[in-house]
Amino acid sequence: MSPQLAQTTYSNILIVDDTLENLQLLASMLTTEGYLVRKTTSGKMALKFVEVMLPDLILLDINMPDLNGYQICKQLKNSPKSCDIPVVFISALDRLGNKVQAFEVGGVDYITKPFQEQEVLIRVRNQLLIQQQKQKLIEQNQLLQAEIVGRQQAELNLKKQIEREKLLAGVIQHIRQSLDLDEILLTTVTEARQILQSDRALIYKAEPDTAGTIVSESDAPNVVNLQQYTLPEDIFPRSHHDLYLQGRIRSVVDIDQDHMAACLIDTLKWLGVKSKLVVPIVTNFHGHSENQVSSQDELWGLLVFHQCFAAREWEQSEIELIQQLANQVAIALQQSHLYQQLQKANQELEKIAITDPLTHIVNRRGFDQYFHKEWQRMLREQNPISLILCDIDYFKNYNDTYGHPAGDRCLFQVAGLLRCQVKRPADMVARYGGEEFVIILPNTNEAGASQIVEDIRQELTTLNIHHGNSKVADYVTLSFGIACTIPQASELPQELIDRADQALYQAKEHGRNRQWIFQV
Repeated sequence: MSPQLAQTTYSNILIVDDTLENLQLLASMLTTEGYLVRKTTSGKMALKFVEVMLPDLILLDINMPDLNGYQICKQLKNSPKSCDIPVVFISALDRLGNKVQAFEVGGVDYITKPFQEQEVLIRVRNQLLIQQQKQKLIEQNQLLQAEIVGRQQAELNLKKQIEREKLLAGVIQHIRQSLDLDEILLTTVTEARQILQSDRALIYKAEPDTAGTIVSESDAPNVVNLQQYTLPEDIFPRSHHDLYLQGRIRSVVDIDQDHMAACLIDTLKWLGVKSKLVVPIVTNFHGHSENQVSSQDELWGLLVFHQCFAAREWEQSEIELIQQLANQVAIALQQSHLYQQLQKANQELEKIAITDPLTHIVNRRGFDQYFHKEWQRMLREQNPISLILCDIDYFKNYNDTYGHPAGDRCLFQVAGLLRCQVKRPADMVARYGGEEFVIILPNTNEAGASQIVEDIRQELTTLNIHHGNSKVADYVTLSFGIACTIPQASELPQELIDRADQALYQAKEHGRNRQWIFQV
């Protein structure tokens, strides 16, 4: 087995082809690479195979006697049980319409016969890798959601005393309503200061190698806000770190009567503090039972209250109340962290779903989503939108001459060139299928689209991908179909795609390596 084609052993692949020679060849090829292969010549039997055991990937022929490949794929995609199985069509049908229909019914790739062994193996490997990545992200999402649910359940267990529930209800409710870190912190200091009627409430963020910073603060009238100052390092002695990490609460009635370091007393006096209450905020983003000490606990920061104009004896009920609040803040911080991870995982999953794995540009699914959105925007604004469909000239000849791996590199280079020439944020380049690409140009008329095409054609000459079997040039060229409209309520987005496709057809009919603008 070649190292570059190494795959996860025992991936389960179902091959459906009514030609025994193709079936045996594909089965032998994939079995040699370590895959578990099931094969059938019948579409109906293929559906029964899927019912018995879901395959990781299906290689599907189109023309078969009982059910054709399109019908089989449609049935698979309509079933919740099998809708996520990637289907790669493998057929001798090489027309654009066949390929478009294959993708429309849910296919993820299309291989034309006669096929090349290396191409088949690479495409199979890529689709299995994409499927594995999708499954991994889904599992991560499920784990993150389960952790969030667990944390929310843990919050309910903290409500033990009716009176404390009344005091904390407003703060907790507000915190729960937001996953935004700044809002959580500001709500905590503002409402906690009101509950205790203290002169100052602040949240101090502990940092590993520095004195840390005040990240949120609420002050009574005539009390100086400390966020404008750079705090001295002795405000948070490193010797206290381990005590706070263990949940130790520091209650000082009168700083003049407390046995703390003289330098710390001077700092607190400089800050105008008479009494203080310090409650640690301990988090564990890896998850463990509440009140269970873990080596992965982190001292996120401190919830601090100051009395500035007179000494104050902090009551035990007040201390317990604020300790519960600090626990709620820790949970809210963990929820915010989990939410951010969930958002990131969802974004990665969506990115994979709309990205073409070969060219690294947007795929057909991403194009459909974005084109619909931009069509609606141009309909509202009554501005023009242009669509360019382009096709690599004599690409089959290129593949036949240089091989499919070289063809894949050619597709990748052309995609990169198109992406570089489409510079505005709202413009988009997508792989439409096979060797065909599509460009969306909002707020662009025919003249603007035509100029972009000419720029692309000029860059193609500079790129100069050699094509010795082209009938129009000795380098890779493209034919372009351009269609433009100002969307109307009575008009469908598909009509613009059809016009661009008709224009592309005319460009090919008139000699290729040119552009053609659709005229109504």
